Amino acid sequence: MRMGEAGIVLTGRRYRRARRLDRGKRGVVAVVGTLLALLVFFALFGIFLTQYVPLWMTDNERQFADGIESSFALLKSAVDEQYSLGGPATYATPFTLASQAVPLLSQPTQATLTFIPANCPAGFFPANGTPEQPNNCIFQHVLMGVGTAIHPATNHPFNETSSVSVLQGTLPDRYYPSVNYYFEDDAVFLTQTGGHQLMIVPPPLNVTKVGPNTTVQSSYLQLFGNASVYTSQGTKDVFTHYDYSQPYSSSGRFATTTGTPVPFNFTFEVGTHNVCGWYTFLQSLVTTSGLVSSAYSLTGSVAFPPSTSVCQDSGGTSYDISLEFLNINYATTAYAGVEISFTQGGA
Repeated sequence: MRMGEAGIVLTGRRYRRARRLDRGKRGVVAVVGTLLALLVFFALFGIFLTQYVPLWMTDNERQFADGIESSFALLKSAVDEQYSLGGPATYATPFTLASQAVPLLSQPTQATLTFIPANCPAGFFPANGTPEQPNNCIFQHVLMGVGTAIHPATNHPFNETSSVSVLQGTLPDRYYPSVNYYFEDDAVFLTQTGGHQLMIVPPPLNVTKVGPNTTVQSSYLQLFGNASVYTSQGTKDVFTHYDYSQPYSSSGRFATTTGTPVPFNFTFEVGTHNVCGWYTFLQSLVTTSGLVSSAYSLTGSVAFPPSTSVCQDSGGTSYDISLEFLNINYATTAYAGVEISFTQGGA
């Protein structure tokens, strides 16, 4: 081998080593780049999971709660229409029982509807219609009657007491404070953890004062049905079946021997788990009615305003609250009964 040829061979080897080293560097750069891209992806994905998904689901659950609230309001409106007009015989109210979901990342929140039939274990005292176990009874009581000091020639009091059935909607939200809705005594309530209670649709209890005359209007609604628990992913109907209705008024019930109407008292009383919601409504009612404080009496089995512990209802205790209007000139009560049932399906 000549000297020049040896130089060429050595140069070629160095060139191949340089090329092999260059390809190795490019491989390391590709791996590092891939790892960095994965780190960026996982960082963004983590932010999406911890920040965006909760916001998305919170909005979904808020819309879900709004939909359930609207369904309860529509149900009450349907019931009021049925007993006010005497029909239709059956009315269907749709309830959507699951929220929207985040595809592949979060399951929908599912609600439960429960119909709780009327139940007062110890019953009521015959003399005054109050429950024998007031802390364990959901009930309603309406009374039109004169005081013991007045003895008119006509004295036919209206005095009705009965236990109350409740339709409950439970939303066990995961990204939003859990919510419960109740349809009881012709009113709709919203409750949340922490003692928040609100009457979102009031009953038809009204008091008006025109000059010296005071008028009270109310309802006495009884719900019937079998104990039911209903859960579904879709939209299902809750049926209300009209049973009966009869208006009762004070006309001709209280009068002197000459036929002159005699002022009387009107009592609206409930036993409930939602005493804080009832108190807020009844207190607002009398405050805005224009009645002086001596013209009514708001009492209950707890001190008013109720404490936070009472509003939390941690033990499931029921409470009594009563509003009595004094020296009323005219009153009317819509006495009605409606049966509630669920469509087939669900769990």
